[in-house]
This record gives sequence, C-alpha cells and structure tokens, in this order.
Amino acid sequence: MVDDKMRQCVHPVQIMAYFNEIIVKRGEVTAWQVIDGKRLIIRGIFQKVEAEFLMLGANSQSAENLLKFEIEREVYLHCPHKNFLAKTKLTSNQNKALTIEVPKDIRLEEARDNQRFYFQRRDDKEISIYFDKLSEENPSYFIINDLSTTGVGVIIEALWLKKMKDGDKIFIKSMSDHDLPGPIGCEFIHSRPWDGYDIDNPDDDYFLVGLKFDSPLEKLNYLPDNLPDENNSRHPLKKRKDGFFYGYTELEQQGIFHSIGMKDVTLCVAIKEADEFLGNLQYLTSDMKRNFLSHIDFKVLGTALRVARDTLVTSLLENTSSSLASEVLQELRDPRSGKEIHKAQQDLIKKIRELERKGLILLDEKMFGTYV
Repeated sequence: MVDDKMRQCVHPVQIMAYFNEIIVKRGEVTAWQVIDGKRLIIRGIFQKVEAEFLMLGANSQSAENLLKFEIEREVYLHCPHKNFLAKTKLTSNQNKALTIEVPKDIRLEEARDNQRFYFQRRDDKEISIYFDKLSEENPSYFIINDLSTTGVGVIIEALWLKKMKDGDKIFIKSMSDHDLPGPIGCEFIHSRPWDGYDIDNPDDDYFLVGLKFDSPLEKLNYLPDNLPDENNSRHPLKKRKDGFFYGYTELEQQGIFHSIGMKDVTLCVAIKEADEFLGNLQYLTSDMKRNFLSHIDFKVLGTALRVARDTLVTSLLENTSSSLASEVLQELRDPRSGKEIHKAQQDLIKKIRELERKGLILLDEKMFGTYV
C-alpha cells in the first residue's frame, strides 16, 4: 500500500522548488508507464528543470526502454530523495531523455511524529483567522478538518486560497473548544483540493490547507465522541488523510446511494446492482488478482470503485507493490458523477466476463477457500 503519511502539494512554486532540489542533489528518479497492462520502467536523473517541462536522462541499464515509452501517454514519477510520487504526461522521448510536463500536483512524504485527529464536517469544529491588524476585528471563519499540537488542517474556498502563499504569516483568533490566551501565529505550508464526501459535486472549489503553529500547543482540550481509532485503517476519517480515497464504510455507502437515488432512482438501482457484483472481486486469489490488475484499465477501475466499500478496495490492494497501489489510488482519488460511475461499472463488468471466459479469474465466493 501507498504510505498513509503522504500529502498533496499543488503550489507551482513549491513543486518547482522540490524538482530543483532533486536536480542539485542528483537524486535518482524512477519513471514508468503502463502499456498493455505491463509496467515499462526507466531510471535516471533530471538533466533539466524548466517552468513547463522536465528532462529525465535514462541510465545505461534502462536506456533501452526509452524509445518504448509512448508520447502523450501518462507517466508516473517517483524519487526516494524527497519520497514524492507524481503523475503527468510524456511529450518526447528523444536524445536519450524523456521530456515530461511539470506535474500540477505531487505527493510528498509527510514527516510527522505527533498524533493528529480527524473530524467529520458535521462536527462543526470552527476556526477564525485573520491576516493582519486591519482584519483582526473581522476574522474569517472556516471548518477544521484535522488538528494536532503542531498544526491544523482547514477547509477553505478557492477564493481564500488565492490570498495565501507558502510561508505567509496567519493568525488564529479562536478555535472551537479552546480558550486561547491570545492570537496564535501560524504559517501556511501546503494545500490540496478537498472533495469531502459529495461525489455529485466534483467541481466544488474547496481546498484543505495546512497551517503550522509558531509554537506547539501544550495540549488539545477535547477529544470528540466520534474520534477515530488511529490504528483502524478502514475508518472513514483516517482513509482520507493522505488525500487518497479507500472506499466507503457501509453507512457512508448507504448515504451515497440515497443521494444518487434522490436524483435518479433507476440509475441508483443499476449502480447498486453493479456494485454488489463487483464486490466479489475481494474473493480473487493472489494469482487471479495479478491477472485481473494486469488486464484492467486503472482509470475504468478507479471510476467504477468510487462507490465501493472500503473492504473491497483494501482487499484489491493488499499484497500489491506500492507503485501499483499508487497507480490505482491516483485514479480512484477524483470524484465522479453517478453516470460516469455506472458506465465504468459496465465496462469493468464486461472485462471481468471476458477474463472469466479465458479462465484467468473466477468470481465465486464459494471457491475462495479452495484456491487460496
């Protein structure tokens, strides 16, 4: 599985700073494409970092794969120096190097040792912030997504994000359940798109921003009744803390189906029936799972599983490589409309039937104990 301590960075300046650091440190970068269900890999170092493109030179061991990379196709990048993961597009594979578009967002390992708590939006945990003395008497109020003794995650609208940049000084005037002795200074450190729980409104312009306190809080004054168990990887609040989506709990899924059914009952019934069938994927043996994942379009898979249970997503990604899991999670991350999900479900089921006819997989819960 992908590391659950990764965060998303979408700020162009910060992204370029990471790539420039990698080129200075000459950190090795791995690039790969998935072609016909197989992974094509190149390793090397960045030769050039420009505003709109990156040039990755292949080492001698993997240079033979360079010309096999397909132009205008998605390419994945990983570098252990900063432990980042990114998905972008290949524009050229000439002159012994790959020319790649600068990613619009990257995933970075987040070094954090202190415990962080995550809250549901209905908890109504609020924070008020201001930027300078002129706005101190009229602060802006936002919803708290997560909190630790060293920082806070806040859900804001896009128009507010435009007022912030890395390193900006921000002041917290009040915070739910906390009696602050005075304003708390903090620094804006990162942001990423925030989709919440509503798959029917994927274009809502909200962001989750991270604010780091100038000085750590001595303690947190409250633990809400629905505080998640941090050791439970399937908890609906924990699963979103790295920006990825790992499926819904049964209760959450019922809410999603209800939301779709309020708009289109026929579509909701079709999606539920397809989801029940796809739930049998959790009974694939290890060999069958490898066959399945090697023949499936990850974008179709990711879209089809946007209403799936967490048990199914966890089962599919268990014991897979971190790079493969990352590819699936990248596609699974973005919200989809009900119609998009239904179409992807039908495409996936059609492919599953094809694989069953070829004898590559068998979706039968009763056979699970026989083959494992």
